[in-house]
Amino acid sequence: MPRPLRILPAAAAALALGLAGCGGSGDGVSCDDVVCTVQSDGPGTYTLDQQRTEVEVSDLTDDAVRVRVNSEEQTVRRGADPARIRGYLVAAEETSPDRVKIRLER
Repeated sequence: MPRPLRILPAAAAALALGLAGCGGSGDGVSCDDVVCTVQSDGPGTYTLDQQRTEVEVSDLTDDAVRVRVNSEEQTVRRGADPARIRGYLVAAEETSPDRVKIRLER
């Protein structure tokens, strides 16, 4: 019986390492009732589970990012008014060629 107890922590550690390799260190989505934030260390696709919405970020530059919400896409500029994409107000809070943070508000 002691053997499975030693295997369980090893399996959990292996799973955690595998999941850590699924995205960049700053990648992720956080949502509350009406606002979601997407952070990405490069181009990527994310799902807003609460809204059943797919968001893709691409073409990252120093001042803009290309954002696709489901099937509609626009270039969103940092510091500009939010763009309306598929019912969301989308603002670029951080942009660089290798990092982006966008805010989506319903």
